[in-house]
Amino acid sequence: MELHDCGKCLKRAQSHYNVGTEALAADLNVSRHQIYRWRNMENWKVHTMQKICNSIGITYEQFINCK
Repeated sequence: MELHDCGKCLKRAQSHYNVGTEALAADLNVSRHQIYRWRNMENWKVHTMQKICNSIGITYEQFINCK
């Protein structure tokens, strides 16, 4: 099974879907600093990924396959 780097996926998804850090942080009710932490973490809890995908408006598959 291929492992995915969630932080890299977040960076790509933000770029691909034009979602800024400020907007994402506000939508998730977290600080910008927390978004930066997530962007530098390889592994996340599943619920964190679900919340981010819901906020961006994409599926899990779109998130991990974002180029």
